[in-house]
Amino acid sequence: MYSQSGHLSLVDKAKKTYEMGYTLDEFSKTLHGQFVGKQSGYHCQQVSNTQWLIKSTEGFAVKITVSSAPQRKIAMLSIPVLRVNFSFQSQDKMQKEQFLKRFFSYFHKGGG
Repeated sequence: MYSQSGHLSLVDKAKKTYEMGYTLDEFSKTLHGQFVGKQSGYHCQQVSNTQWLIKSTEGFAVKITVSSAPQRKIAMLSIPVLRVNFSFQSQDKMQKEQFLKRFFSYFHKGGG
């Protein structure tokens, strides 16, 4: 589950911020799962507990930093919220779009 503060096709800015319904542990596990690896073309380096550097074999690079936000409450349900900041270190618009498409396909949680 995520809500975007921008639109996927508008990735020409160097920084983007999204809010996602993940705990820090869930986010880290998903990021280090099948999202990265030899077949994906992406390599993940954890810089700190809340920061990662993702690089591709094609020279793409993005720094991801997360911070906790207030939980969302819907009736008796509480949903964790992380603010996820992307700092793109590559300027290629197509590489940014490919990265974000892959990222959100791996981080999408059920629903519609």
